[in-house]
Amino acid sequence: MSHCLFLSLSTQPMIQFKHPEVLWALALLLIPIIIHLFHLRRFKKTPFTNVALLKTIKITTRKSSQLKKWLILLTRLGMLSCLVLAFAQPFIPNSNEFNKPVELVVFLDNSFSMQAKGANGSLLNEAKQQLINYLPEEGIFTLFTNDRSYENVSRSTLQRDLIDLSYSNNQLTYSAALLKASQYFSKNGDTSKSFVIISDFQDNFSGSIANNEESVTRLIILRPQNTNNVALDSLYFKDDSENKVLVANLSNYGVPIDNMAISLYNNNELVTKVSTNVVDKAEVEFNINYLENFKGKLDILDNGLSFDNRLYFSINKKENINVLAINGSEDFYLRKIYTPDEFTYSGFELSTLPYNQISDQNLVVLNHLEVIPDVLINTLINFYTNGGSVLVIPSNNADLTSYNSFLQQIDQPLLTSLQTESKKMTDVSFEHPLIKEAFYSKVTNFQYPTFKSSFSRNSKQNAVYSLEDGTSLLVGSNRAYSFSADITSDNSDFLSSPFVVTALYNIAKLSLRSAELYYHIGPVNSIVLNEKLNSEDIITLNQGDYSTIPRQRAYGKYVEIITMEEPETDGHYILNFKGINLRNLSYNYPRIESRLVYTLPEESDRLQVWSNLEEAMSDIKSATEVKALWKWFAIFVLVLLLLEMLILKYFK
Repeated sequence: MSHCLFLSLSTQPMIQFKHPEVLWALALLLIPIIIHLFHLRRFKKTPFTNVALLKTIKITTRKSSQLKKWLILLTRLGMLSCLVLAFAQPFIPNSNEFNKPVELVVFLDNSFSMQAKGANGSLLNEAKQQLINYLPEEGIFTLFTNDRSYENVSRSTLQRDLIDLSYSNNQLTYSAALLKASQYFSKNGDTSKSFVIISDFQDNFSGSIANNEESVTRLIILRPQNTNNVALDSLYFKDDSENKVLVANLSNYGVPIDNMAISLYNNNELVTKVSTNVVDKAEVEFNINYLENFKGKLDILDNGLSFDNRLYFSINKKENINVLAINGSEDFYLRKIYTPDEFTYSGFELSTLPYNQISDQNLVVLNHLEVIPDVLINTLINFYTNGGSVLVIPSNNADLTSYNSFLQQIDQPLLTSLQTESKKMTDVSFEHPLIKEAFYSKVTNFQYPTFKSSFSRNSKQNAVYSLEDGTSLLVGSNRAYSFSADITSDNSDFLSSPFVVTALYNIAKLSLRSAELYYHIGPVNSIVLNEKLNSEDIITLNQGDYSTIPRQRAYGKYVEIITMEEPETDGHYILNFKGINLRNLSYNYPRIESRLVYTLPEESDRLQVWSNLEEAMSDIKSATEVKALWKWFAIFVLVLLLLEMLILKYFK
């Protein structure tokens, strides 16, 4: 972000002296006073005939002589006083920090918004040039950015690092930068702690700009010449009968643009190029064959920021989701939902169930069983513990003892008693992860299904659908889901409502999380590999010569990979295990800085805004300096000496 300086200022002190011991010499002022007061010079008597005239001359001469003596006395006293004061070297400090050493911390904003063009290139280059030119040549300081820290360095040692400094996708807030800066300052209260921020102060950075109680904060604000910018926001696939339709969303933060070109690449080879008009938002569609190992990139060119002009994505080999249903009733609705293009579905009655196939599944559905045998409970618990997903749909004739024995072990609410009065489903939890993305808005005019009978529950937590009396109809969390009512057509019209497809489809999709088209650098990303690996096995994330080991956790059925700050740059990457490429991944920078809107902080006595670093550094330096006055007193000595000479020569 920005480089920061802290400086504590207070009311300016009074005049002080560098050598106050010299002031004892002011006692010498008594010498001219004594000489002038006790001068015993006698007047010579001269006889004169006209006594009246002599009396007049005598009176006039005595008055003039007395005035001249006092004037000479005052000039000599002033001259001697100014001479003593000049040797005492008086000064006025610019602040009460004048005799304290300075601790300097600099925070430079190198976020993507600093790519905007200023008068002399990008804002970041302007900031770096100011730092190279105006940081103190001598002494040490600390500089930190969004992703780098340079402690106790000099300007000469930092210069190369500043030249090589690049942009960061991580953007600290003002409060975070302030907190981090305070960690670099010492606990010594006898130092002047200086803090300066150099940033464009984009909305995302500024937030609430607070004052620091211990110092004055100086803000160096940089502004681009224009704030126009077009961003490739997002990307998704829209199904088409034979091909896949790739839809790219663009956002325009500025004047409308005609015929903006968008290029599609596969492995850096141009596939196609289209153009569109972008006023505010725009969508562009690309028809491509659904190819495996498609390493795609979308690219645009505009005069704004460059980090959001490209968007990487990957298409990996499609994996079918394995779903097994243990049926106590007809499973026709399951077969309609779990179609062969996305799922590998198999259904068995309890008497013919091949237990050895359960471990190979991603989702197991208990479809209206009357009882869950202990051997099946043990097998399902082992399956669930190793990462499998389970859906429980009870029968009206369900044996609650066996059901609750299983539900308790997968942390689901227990079923208590069968309620035979008719109830309507009336509530949908639109924020539940299971259906959060299923509806574009919170629809209230659904034709909700009715249930002739249902089981009551001992808890309402994690409800997806609820009945009119508040009982949760469907609950789900952590790969375990359960209904509280029989959903067959004999008991409900639920199977003819849109809620059944939404819930059952998403439950299966979440049981095997396929790779996303792309991930963002910074937020927590969870990538699930349908691989059976040991906890000691190591998967690496590679790109050319770059290689890192992400956080990973092995379950019985899959491996979960967690990425956050790594990788640091956008592009295509490969998850590799012992030389085998498991999956292609694509990473992009978040688009939160694409909109160039700024917050201008209000100045106060503890929060100052400066147009450039030169003025701020000059102010910091002046706070530790003094205004020397000895030259003025030396001038006064010469002036008084000249005045005395004039009095002696011209005063009659």
